[in-house]
Amino acid sequence: MIGGGLSVLGLAMLVPAFHTAKADSGVLIPLDKQAPDAKVLSLTEMQVDIHIDNGDARVWIRQIFTNHTGKLQEGNYVSAGFRD
Repeated sequence: MIGGGLSVLGLAMLVPAFHTAKADSGVLIPLDKQAPDAKVLSLTEMQVDIHIDNGDARVWIRQIFTNHTGKLQEGNYVSAGFRD
């Protein structure tokens, strides 16, 4: 048993599930552009927190984008989401 009652076998069964999950970060597309432009806005930090409790998963994602221009920028955030 480990810590709060999770067996080593139980932990070993969880590892493949996490290993096969894939995800893409979202992109921030400047309002005057048709596609992401890293010269204008780029993702500089991303933090993902995952909490699993009784089969329910809660995911918190924090992304920090940097504005590389000398003016105020607005954009549309597009998330690619998760896939198998």
